[in-house]
Amino acid sequence: MKAIIKNYWSSLGIPIIIAFLFIFFSIISTNFATADNIRNIMRQASMLMLASFGQTFAVISGGLDISVGSIVALASVVTAMGTLKGGILLGCLAGCVCGALLGATSGFFIAWFRVNPIIATIGMMSLARGLAFFLTDGIPITGLPKGFAWIGSGYLWFIPVPVVIALLILGLLYFLLSETVFGRNTFAFGGNEESARLAGINVKLYKLLAYMASGLLAGIAAIVISSRANSGQATLGYGLTLESIASVVIGGTRLFSGEGSVTRAFMGAIVITILGTGMDLAGISPYIRQITLGVIIVIAVMLSKIRSHKGGY
Repeated sequence: MKAIIKNYWSSLGIPIIIAFLFIFFSIISTNFATADNIRNIMRQASMLMLASFGQTFAVISGGLDISVGSIVALASVVTAMGTLKGGILLGCLAGCVCGALLGATSGFFIAWFRVNPIIATIGMMSLARGLAFFLTDGIPITGLPKGFAWIGSGYLWFIPVPVVIALLILGLLYFLLSETVFGRNTFAFGGNEESARLAGINVKLYKLLAYMASGLLAGIAAIVISSRANSGQATLGYGLTLESIASVVIGGTRLFSGEGSVTRAFMGAIVITILGTGMDLAGISPYIRQITLGVIIVIAVMLSKIRSHKGGY
């Protein structure tokens, strides 16, 4: 019976929390459950989802990516510059390449020089944010074509475009991690690096690819966020690193465990976005929101530690 309860909670626990938060904020704020606000929640959540999917790769590899927010900032600037010079397609490609290269650089030092992932990505955080400010002098890059704004603000039928992008990438990553050799090998080295190496897996290469994936997904998030702001800004992405880690943890993933799931990150991002939007509509101070998020992260980590010690999920 205990095992059955654990299995049900692992699969239904976060959806129950999402439902509870939705009902709670619907009661205290009459504007919360409107169609427009629900679409806004999903649009905001989709941007966090993209960054959280990338963070999931870092967590699966046994580390963390502290540079996510700064990569978003630099990729945003690069995307805007590329769009102004060569059009929307070139700008989006430039943003993706920028994110992937930054992530791969972190992965290279982590894999080949055995730099602690937190230290390596803190260094990348400073480098990327500094480059973003250097390229812009702190001034937003504006004057982007109208079509660019459609990526972050447009609709496909009644569904916001960022939601469509996030769901498509969710499906692709789920398949990649659960149904391919790449996914199996990624989980293998994250869970036990030495065993994976003895099994013939190129651990260094897979570790580099994990952080490259994190950077690439941060680059995609940067494109959507820049489109939403209709500009490239060196100030974008502040707080996104913490929120992406929170999405992974709240979704039920134990940090530094070599496990992870994009579907968990997906649900964790929804929890954080509902919490933030609901508190805003209720007139609660954004500082209280930050405090609440910090408390939730600590509690989630403590619960995951307790589960691991007891042999639970």
